[in-house]
Amino acid sequence: MNWLLAETMRVDDILLLYQRQSGLRNLCVTKTDQPFFPSLKTRPGVLSSLKSVESAEIYASDEDALRAGQIILETYHDLKNLSVHIDSECTDSSFSFTKQNPQAAKKRTEPIMSLFSHMLPFGSCSAMNLRSLKLIDLNLQQAAATLLKVINFSRLEDLTFHSCTGMQQFLQAMTKAFAATTTESNRLSSLSMELYEEEERPLMDDLDRFLLVLAKRVTWLSLCIMDARRCPNVEGIVRQASSLSTLLVVILDEVGQQIAYSAQEFSRISSNCVKLEQLSLSFPPDSDQSLWNFMASAWQLPSLHTLNIASWPSLSVGLGLEDYKAQLQLFAQRIFESNDRYTSKLAALGIGTDCYAGLNEGDTVQGHIERADYVRGKRAGIFGQNIVLAIPITVCLLQYTHPDSNLLHDDPLDLWTGLHPAIN
Repeated sequence: MNWLLAETMRVDDILLLYQRQSGLRNLCVTKTDQPFFPSLKTRPGVLSSLKSVESAEIYASDEDALRAGQIILETYHDLKNLSVHIDSECTDSSFSFTKQNPQAAKKRTEPIMSLFSHMLPFGSCSAMNLRSLKLIDLNLQQAAATLLKVINFSRLEDLTFHSCTGMQQFLQAMTKAFAATTTESNRLSSLSMELYEEEERPLMDDLDRFLLVLAKRVTWLSLCIMDARRCPNVEGIVRQASSLSTLLVVILDEVGQQIAYSAQEFSRISSNCVKLEQLSLSFPPDSDQSLWNFMASAWQLPSLHTLNIASWPSLSVGLGLEDYKAQLQLFAQRIFESNDRYTSKLAALGIGTDCYAGLNEGDTVQGHIERADYVRGKRAGIFGQNIVLAIPITVCLLQYTHPDSNLLHDDPLDLWTGLHPAIN
């Protein structure tokens, strides 16, 4: 059960759920109608009666939620999955590192430390052996050394960063830690990063170094970086060629324009990462020979069944939004037809990413256009031959009909502000 997107929960309802559902596996800390921490503190048997807990999702919007999350982590040290999201206004007045380090960020660094305060001293604590870790909207600049002590990162199989700051320092610390361990002990198979590159602390060089020390067993690699200056080096991607089955790389510059790999760089990826089954990349925007050269490289992947062309193609100048959508379906059909000349395995296709569309640069926003998804279909021609079709499909239906195409089940950018090619 996931309550993080729910309305404010009643503490009495949560306690009643804990008492009635002894087999509960996932605990969530979210907004409550009254302080939750005192109830957990005065009723220790409420948590100890839950014997099957494997996961915790902590959304700390205030000090009470932060302390409640700390109690849960203290009670369930053997958790398998942990997700932490700390609101930017959340502070903990009872726990502070500012005396030890006056330069420490005062809002989101201290709260992440206080979640693990029961493990003090950190230098000699028994680290949590998590299987999955998701860090959302945290300031990790001063927290790197501590997190690497309280969590055994080499045992992680799934690691996600979303909108975290201070990633340059954290990547440097992780690179050092991973390089010091044997490749056999590193279990990371899924890495997702959805971040903003900070102007004063560019992280792309540190990201390249981190990718080069990972064990060659990553199957899912998702890199969505905004305000960036370049794409990640292909060496870190090609290193995972023996295992990589899903790759998403979407890079936006400071004005929201996508940065694409060169044709030579993409050719290196497609010729080496032959086990890729799902791919999401920015292609050249113009539907000319350069785009179809990219497409031909993609068809060299023998197992590719899901493709997301993250950039919107410029099909025609001055095309209105509705006409553009109609042309987009014809463009999708051309892609399926092109694939038929190679592998005929492409089953699901996504074009673009969710964005806002105006009429001209500088105009007010006219509406929101979602990524266009299509699945392969066919019809019989007048001579009985099979003719391929691009059938539009919604995300909800796609999840049901094509469960293996989970790369298209969500949009990592989720409403980034930019201009759509249809408005040119």
